[in-house]
Amino acid sequence: MTKPDSIKWPKLFAESIAIVASILLAFAIDAWWDEQKERRYEKDSLLGFNAEYDEHFKDISRQIDFHEQLLRGIATLLEACAVGSYEENSVSIDDAVWASLVPVTTDLGSSVRDSLINAGRIEIISDIELRKKLADWDRYLDELTDTQLASADLVREQLLPFYSKHGIGLAHGNNGKDGTPWPRATKPSNPDSEAFTQLFKDRAYCTTLEYRYANMNHTLDEYRYVLEAIEEIQRLLEKP
Repeated sequence: MTKPDSIKWPKLFAESIAIVASILLAFAIDAWWDEQKERRYEKDSLLGFNAEYDEHFKDISRQIDFHEQLLRGIATLLEACAVGSYEENSVSIDDAVWASLVPVTTDLGSSVRDSLINAGRIEIISDIELRKKLADWDRYLDELTDTQLASADLVREQLLPFYSKHGIGLAHGNNGKDGTPWPRATKPSNPDSEAFTQLFKDRAYCTTLEYRYANMNHTLDEYRYVLEAIEEIQRLLEKP
């Protein structure tokens, strides 16, 4: 049995200190390594956000341009309602009718953001302001989607029946995405025909068209709110 006075206390104390120090060092290295992995994950996520919101900006900008084009077509129909006939202008009657019937929808994929949200990892974004903007992103899209769905319902349930009632078909000859013209369902329409004359005298149609125009303008405002949100996120992503 070792006698108490034979124990080498200084050596034992030094060994204990070394063991504790090695454990603490191991914990510190693990914590440092985890922090490095988190920061790399954040950096990769930010790069993904840059690419994602760049595409969102382009998509919404294109949709705004397209929406303004549709509004010009609807405006010519409202002018025809005001005077009772379709005046010659840069928008054909078929293009104008088509513009009144297009139920524009927006579907922006946000895979980087969604993966962070679904994994509960949005906290990886260290910039609190950016994190909040990303968390609020769905709110902007939901408001836009609600407006678009209301517009689609108006087209399907109220405008289409008017065109059917007056025997007006869709003779629009728009181009597809590759630039190839879509075949016309019928020959180009005659804006001076009896069908259009009666349509522009139909006050219920003209009133419904006013609702459609107002709804489309509201949708355009929603597009601009989304675009502003994108620009704000891009500004925060560019911060050093």
